[in-house]
Amino acid sequence: MKSKSTLYEFNSLPILSVNNNSSTICEGESVTLSVNGGNTYIWSPSLGLNTSLGNSVIASPIISTNYVVTSTDLNGCSDIISSNVIVNPSPNLSLNPASASICQGATLQIEAFGASSYVWSPTLGLNTTIGSIVQANPNSSITYNIVGTDANTCKDSLNFQLIVGVPPTVSVSPFSAVICVGESITLTANGANN
Repeated sequence: MKSKSTLYEFNSLPILSVNNNSSTICEGESVTLSVNGGNTYIWSPSLGLNTSLGNSVIASPIISTNYVVTSTDLNGCSDIISSNVIVNPSPNLSLNPASASICQGATLQIEAFGASSYVWSPTLGLNTTIGSIVQANPNSSITYNIVGTDANTCKDSLNFQLIVGVPPTVSVSPFSAVICVGESITLTANGANN
């Protein structure tokens, strides 16, 4: 007696590849993730993605997220692959003082906190454009921009407004006078508040 054999055909799973198995970004930045090897693609979770369908997405998560892609090929076979996006927080800059007013000719020390390195701009009136402490001595009011970078190369920026007051021009009337002993004269000063 001859036995009958049954032929089974097995389709292989799609072989998936992703351009970034693991990416590191700073808070507020984006990264493009692409996967190949299938026919249709579904990304999850969709939080932080510009779309959850297609082989390429833009990821802008606010926290570190592991994205899983389910891909199906033309034979209906599915497989999954993942891409992990690590989100480093941005530094939180602060300044001392937060803002200030000085008289023309005076110098003010400004100190920045919260990052590892700092760049100050514009250069006008500054003794240096790098470092956490600068001496500012501009001739007129100005707004400085400070960009701080932390150990993860993440950045934050702040503006510092420095108001520069022009010294008053004081005049006295009369400018020159002659009086006799025992007499008096009224002198009047103008050009200032007190």
